[in-house]
Amino acid sequence: MAWHARLLLTSFTVAYTILTGLSHAQLPPRGEPFQTKSERKTFKATATTSEAPPTITLHWARHGNSESPILIVRREKGAYAGGPAKSWGRPYAVLQNQIDSFADSNVEIGVQYEYRIQRKKPIRFDVVVAGIQIPLAEKRGGLLLLVDDSHVRRLEKELAAFQFDLAGDGWDVETRYVSAREPVAEVKARIQEAYHRDPAALKAVFLFGHIPVPYSGPYWGEHKRVPDGHANHMGAWPADNFYFELDGTWTDERPAILQARRTANHNEPGDGKYDQIHMTSNLELMGGRVDLHKMPLFRANESELLRNYLRKNRRFKHGLTPAANRILISDKEWPKSDFSMTGWMLASVTGATDIYQASWKKLLENDYLFAVGVGPGSFRSARTVAHTKDYAKNDYQAIFQFLFGSGFGDWDTANSLLRAPLASDNYGLATVWGHRPMWFFDHMALGECIGYGAWITGSDFGFHLGTASRPTYANLMGDPTLRAHYIKPVADLRAKTSASQATLSWTPSPEKGIVEQRVYRSDKAYADYERVAILGAKETSFRDKSLPAGPHFYMVRAVALTESASGTYYNGSIGIVAPVQAKP
Repeated sequence: MAWHARLLLTSFTVAYTILTGLSHAQLPPRGEPFQTKSERKTFKATATTSEAPPTITLHWARHGNSESPILIVRREKGAYAGGPAKSWGRPYAVLQNQIDSFADSNVEIGVQYEYRIQRKKPIRFDVVVAGIQIPLAEKRGGLLLLVDDSHVRRLEKELAAFQFDLAGDGWDVETRYVSAREPVAEVKARIQEAYHRDPAALKAVFLFGHIPVPYSGPYWGEHKRVPDGHANHMGAWPADNFYFELDGTWTDERPAILQARRTANHNEPGDGKYDQIHMTSNLELMGGRVDLHKMPLFRANESELLRNYLRKNRRFKHGLTPAANRILISDKEWPKSDFSMTGWMLASVTGATDIYQASWKKLLENDYLFAVGVGPGSFRSARTVAHTKDYAKNDYQAIFQFLFGSGFGDWDTANSLLRAPLASDNYGLATVWGHRPMWFFDHMALGECIGYGAWITGSDFGFHLGTASRPTYANLMGDPTLRAHYIKPVADLRAKTSASQATLSWTPSPEKGIVEQRVYRSDKAYADYERVAILGAKETSFRDKSLPAGPHFYMVRAVALTESASGTYYNGSIGIVAPVQAKP
C-alpha cells in the first residue's frame, strides 16, 4: 500500500525537538543507613573490577551483628535460559557476617556473572550481575512489534523512526497490525506462529496501542489469591504474560468469581478470561506494552499521547534526555514494609551512594534514572506519591518509575496511575507494579534491556527470594527494549553510490570515551544488519567496495566502554541509517 511506502521514505527526514531548559535544584539528602525495612533487607550490593589479573570484587553495606554467615552463589548469565530453572548450586563462598566485600579472581574478561548474596538471620538478600569488558550486543534477536491498526496512518513518521531505532540497537523487527477488537487467543496465535517459525530467533514482543488485553485469575492451585490483598478486588486482572508464555496451561473453566467492584474483574467459565494467577511454566519471550487509551485527564487524545511516547522514547535513546544515574525512593507511608526493595537492589546499576529517599515531588526539581514510589492506592493514585491528575499537570523526571499500592496494578482502567507516566511529556518511559512480585533489573547495569528483567521476574530462574511465583499479572508498561545507558549517536550520515561502491560520511558522536565505530549493511530497513567494518573513534568516512546491486541500508554505530556499578561493558549508540540504491 502507498502509506507503507510513505512510512519508510518519510522516516529519513524525521527530526525532533531536543529537550532544553529542564530545571535542576539541590538534591535531597541521601537516605541514612537502614532507615526502612526495605533497605535493611537488601545488601545494596555493587561490584568493582580490574583487568590484570581479572578480578570482580563485590561490595555491600554492613548491617548489625549476626551469627548467620553470608552466602554467595555464582553462575554465568543465561545458565537457565532455554530450559527448566537451574538452582544456583552450592555456595561459592561462605563469609562471616562482619565482612563487607568479596574478591573473585576466578573470572574471565568478557563473561557476565550473576551473584546471589544472602543471609538467613536476620534475612538479607541481593543480586549483582557483574563483568569485565562485556562485548557489545550487536545481535539482540527478533522483536515482534504489534501495533494497534487504528493509529498506524496517523503515526507513520514516528513508527518508522522507532523501528529504525530498534534495528539500530541490534533488533530484527517484524511489524504486524492488530485490531483492538481481535480476540486475545487470536493475538496469541500470531505470536506463537512467529515464535515457532524460529524459536531461537524471536526474543521479545512489544504491544503498542490498545492491543486486546488478556485477563486471568484468581486461582493458584485450589487456593484463591488477590495480588493487592483486597477481597473486593478478587477476580481476573490484566495478564499480558499470557502473550509471552507460550506452552503452559491456561484454562477458562473454574467456578465464577463475581464479588469484585469492577465488573471487568468478574470471571466466569467460558467468558474468555483465564483462571490462572500464576503460570505453570516460564516465559518464552520478554515483552512490554504502551497502551494510552481512556486517559481523558490528559489534554491530548490517544493518538497524540502515543505519538509523544515515541518521540520521547527517541530522545532518550539518542542521549538527549537528562537522566542522572541515580535513584529516588519515596516510601514514607510504609517504612516497616519491604515494598521498595526493588529500588534498593538497583544499587548494582547506579551505585549505593546514589540512592535518595525523598518526596515524589523532588522529581519535579531533579532528574533521575529510576524512581520508586510506594503508598496506599486506588486505580488512579498512590497516597503521598501521585495521582493521575498530577501526571497530567507535571513531568516527574524519572525514566523508569516503579509504583506500588493497592488497586492500580489492575491497569486496564480509565486514567490508570500505572500508565500515567507513559502519557507524560518527557519522562516516564517504563513502569511496573512492584513489589508483588519483586522485580530484578540488575542486568541493566551491563547493557541489558528492561524487558530482560521482566522476563526473569516472570519466570522461575532462581532470582526470587524463596519460590518464584510466575505471576500472570506482572506487566511491564513501556518499551521492553529500553536500556539504562545511552550514548549520543553519530550524525549527518550520508551515502553515495558509484558502480558497485558506496561511500559513507558522517559526523562522529560528541560523547567522551568513544573507542570505535562500527558499520553495518542490510537489504532490509529494520532487520538483518551485518557488520562490514570496525573503524577508529575519529573516522568520518567509509567506502564499501563490494556493494551488491539493489536497494540497501547502511548503519553506523559509535561504541564506548561504559563503567557502571557492576563492571564495564561496550555500549553501542543507536545506529544511524542511510539508504542507498546500487545499480547493476
